[in-house]
Amino acid sequence: MKHFFLSSIAIFFSIILFAQNDVTPSTALQHYLHNGDTHFKWEIKDSYDVGEAKAYALLLTSQKWREHVWTHQLTVLVPKENKHDGALLFITGGSIKNGLPNWNGRDDKFNKQMAEIATTNQAIVAVLRQTPNQPLYDDLTEDALISFTLHNFKKDNDYSWPLLFPMVKSAVSAMTAVQQLASQQLQHPVNRFVVSGASKRGWTTWLTGAND
Repeated sequence: MKHFFLSSIAIFFSIILFAQNDVTPSTALQHYLHNGDTHFKWEIKDSYDVGEAKAYALLLTSQKWREHVWTHQLTVLVPKENKHDGALLFITGGSIKNGLPNWNGRDDKFNKQMAEIATTNQAIVAVLRQTPNQPLYDDLTEDALISFTLHNFKKDNDYSWPLLFPMVKSAVSAMTAVQQLASQQLQHPVNRFVVSGASKRGWTTWLTGAND
């Protein structure tokens, strides 16, 4: 029994070391997306009409990245005539305070524009905010925050550092939340996505499409 126990430990640590050594530039993002994190969850905080669509305002927890749990406002806009199994995910910025999103209210103009797109296309549109979660690390935001994380990656070769990785996981988590909401609340399948965003979120959209 003792020899079996010691052999099991040796095999266990060999697997761990192999998994760690197996991370390469070409596999690093996939490794991060499938790192076993269990922080994903969402809850509906509000629902209301926006023109000819209904908005569901979700508080999304997308992941834990390093020491930070990422939270987002995810607004899902469902047109009255919802005829397609595809959805648009638009990724944008925003800020957090005390670990929670600074919330956009019911009168948000951008959500109204997205609701018009949902109505015109007869398909769900979702708006993901707080990508990335910021400010972090002494109030760094946007380009400065990305630069900081890349500098740390270059310094210690830790593939979990690049900020684009948790940004992509935010998008992946948002799509999962949209699919679950549509299934549970609307009994409507969402099987595919068009992903969009600008600036840093533009990088996120490309990497999301390439890896999910």
